[in-house]
Amino acid sequence: MFLIGENFAQVAGAPERAAMKSLRKKGWEKAETQLRKSIRKDSVNVPSRYLLSACFFNRENPAYNLDSAYSYVMGALKDLPLTSLKERERMKRMPLDSNVLVNLRVSIDSAAFEAVRLVNTEEAFIRYLKEHPFTRQRQAATDLRDEVAYLHAATVNTYEAFLEFLKKYPQAAKAPMARTKYDRLLYETLTKDKRLVSFENFLRNYPETPFRREIEQNIFELFTLSGEVERYISFLQLYPASTQVKRANDILFHLLQERDDPQTPGLYLSDSLQNIIRLQENYIVPFLRNDRFGFMDHEGKEIIPPTIEALGDDYKCGNITEDILVLPGRVLARDGHVVYTGEVEEADDLGAGFLKLTSGNCRVVVHKSGRVFTPCTADARILGNRFLSLQRNDQWYIYSLTGRPILQQGWDAVMMDHNVLALKKKNKWHLLTLQQVVALADEQRTVTSDAYDEIKFLPGGLVSASAGDSRIILNQTLGEIISRSRQEIVPTFFGFMGRSYEGYSIYDRAGKQASAFEQVKLSEPWTAVRKDGAWHLFDTSLQQYKSPAYDSIRFEGPFAVGVKADTLSVYFNEHTTIGFPRPAKALFIPGKDSTSFLCVETAEAPASGKASRNRKATEVVKSLYNRQGKKLFTASFDQVQHAGRDLFIVHKKEKKGLTDAEGKTVLPVEYDAIGSVTDNVVSLLKAMKFGLYHTEREKLIKPQSDKNLIPFMDLVAVYRDGQYHLVDWNGRPADKTTFEEIRFWNDTAALIKVNQLWSLYDIRSKEVSMPGIRNIHMVRDAPDEKVAIVQRDNAYGVLSNKRGTVIPITFSDLVNIGSAEEPMYFTEKHVTEASIFVVIYYDKNGKLLRREVYDNADDYEKIYCPDN
Repeated sequence: MFLIGENFAQVAGAPERAAMKSLRKKGWEKAETQLRKSIRKDSVNVPSRYLLSACFFNRENPAYNLDSAYSYVMGALKDLPLTSLKERERMKRMPLDSNVLVNLRVSIDSAAFEAVRLVNTEEAFIRYLKEHPFTRQRQAATDLRDEVAYLHAATVNTYEAFLEFLKKYPQAAKAPMARTKYDRLLYETLTKDKRLVSFENFLRNYPETPFRREIEQNIFELFTLSGEVERYISFLQLYPASTQVKRANDILFHLLQERDDPQTPGLYLSDSLQNIIRLQENYIVPFLRNDRFGFMDHEGKEIIPPTIEALGDDYKCGNITEDILVLPGRVLARDGHVVYTGEVEEADDLGAGFLKLTSGNCRVVVHKSGRVFTPCTADARILGNRFLSLQRNDQWYIYSLTGRPILQQGWDAVMMDHNVLALKKKNKWHLLTLQQVVALADEQRTVTSDAYDEIKFLPGGLVSASAGDSRIILNQTLGEIISRSRQEIVPTFFGFMGRSYEGYSIYDRAGKQASAFEQVKLSEPWTAVRKDGAWHLFDTSLQQYKSPAYDSIRFEGPFAVGVKADTLSVYFNEHTTIGFPRPAKALFIPGKDSTSFLCVETAEAPASGKASRNRKATEVVKSLYNRQGKKLFTASFDQVQHAGRDLFIVHKKEKKGLTDAEGKTVLPVEYDAIGSVTDNVVSLLKAMKFGLYHTEREKLIKPQSDKNLIPFMDLVAVYRDGQYHLVDWNGRPADKTTFEEIRFWNDTAALIKVNQLWSLYDIRSKEVSMPGIRNIHMVRDAPDEKVAIVQRDNAYGVLSNKRGTVIPITFSDLVNIGSAEEPMYFTEKHVTEASIFVVIYYDKNGKLLRREVYDNADDYEKIYCPDN
């Protein structure tokens, strides 16, 4: 009522004046009745609506109601344009115009706002904003509505609550925060089981998630839990744009390098990995420039720039084929990228691309790509190229090759063979297949498999396990090959043999059992069994006898020998058996290669007409048989040896001779020793003198040399009277020249030593070249080429038996810092007058690769190979 002045009462109509009078006396109901009556008489009635609004807006009115006050003032504002000009002029004198009405509305808006603030609910603010469209507190009310709604969503704290908030109030100040909360809760809720399928589904359904990198990491680590090469390749095919592609490539690259025949899919190779492959094809060597060490490849191309301050002596001699370099303060890969930063006392290659670096009491496990897996562990090992096992507090923990924990608990011992993992805890072993390990890791479950007292990995991927007195054989799926039984089970070439107090059992590789036997003897490919006191050869594939009964069976090398009362039967192979009347003896004669022979000693009657005091006397003869059962020859000798090819050494009374496969005498039995056939020649020894026999030429040089003879083309070097002489294969002198030593060089020349100095000697022309060589160091001594570093006086150079002089004999020092197949020569010239050292690197063909000049001996010593 304080808004109404004196003029209002004077100018207003009778109903309004009556209402005013009631209001002053606080006759709230009477005034309301009077004003409502006035409005019924005149529906377009600004003053009455105005007074009703003021009435309901008065806090002294028991019927105080902001909604009613607001409704009537809004009605007055609505009626104002409908009022006649004369009436509006009259209202101005009250005064009552749009400004008065608007001011009243603003006051009511403000009061309503304060009221709704006290309620402080989203619904209250929504209603206020809807019912007070012109309020000056709209932004404040909107902000408070959003704040209350956000707090509610935060209290519920589910992604659904935040999603509802974002849908209703996308422009709210807290919308970015709500979006962050929504994304995190959505991600955590839908992937709370941490399983691969959940992460893959989430990424498929929400590709724009801000957690994509984290999800891709989880997918990569779970997808490759098994450590199988195929899983890494599949990951790269399915997720070619993933942030984890480089990690996948790095691990896959080293897994493939572990294979016997590594074939790296070029599609997945980065430029750096391709460069590493190229570098691994040959060695690298160090060089020194400006007091810093660098490395170059076999072609002289700089691989690692000269930035290394110090270098161990083991690297200075070059021919470095390792794929890492352990340097002071860091470990580098061959291409120069840093694998690890820190001091390293020892580096062990664990395999699968992992290194165990020892520093003090710590072992740091790093991948060769440069990723550190653990800063300090007691020990580490790779399990089957599938998993990484780390030891802490005397317990072994298992991780994937990406570093993800596989099994949460620690183990006393761990082993792996093929696809079976063995875990030991409290003296009990647990076995898991690769698939079971992956499932446990994916589902975060603990190990609940059967427990065994002892396990042993067998050839062919089989596992022997024991629990108490029971034994069992399992395959790679942990299926039973041989069920639990109280017997010792031994793997054999055909399967298994079981041994118990009851006897022996034979099983094939599938676990199929033959009948029990009293005794079993094995010698691949033969199996002999005793049943009911009789011995038989047994077919383990058909599980039936393959021979008649014998009193005994024994094995002579690859031959089986069955003995009866009157017969000795020899099984040469699956198809050939020969019986010999007893008494007979059989003795295995090993061959020089994969061949085998059998010597059978029998008693035969003397030849017809031969004089004998005892007509019943017999003659002991020995026959030699080959692997196919063919008799080669029969002769009388004490012992026989295979000399190689079709020749045999026969022994009689401590003397030896040589016979061919038909029993014909090649060399009489008169030698003290006969060697094996090597390059068509046989060494001989008689009365402490050496001789030589050529098997192809059938030429004999009788024992007359004090040392082993050296054959060379059509000549032979014989050592007599302290000198070497050249003779032909008829033993005639081929040259009057004698030598202290001789080394054959090529088809026409030899290196000869006379008066302690070497030179090249042309055998045909008898001319000497390159005289005065003091030392010879062979770089390569192969049939295709001989290469040697030679020293003449105080100068060094390189000679080839095919290419002649590779590097002139002019250097103060010369060292091969490459390999024998791909030499690289480190040469040095010391210019005494200038006190400088010129180092030149040459390739195998004598091509200059690099030149360095050092001003003093200290610099030169830094790069000089100490093993020279």
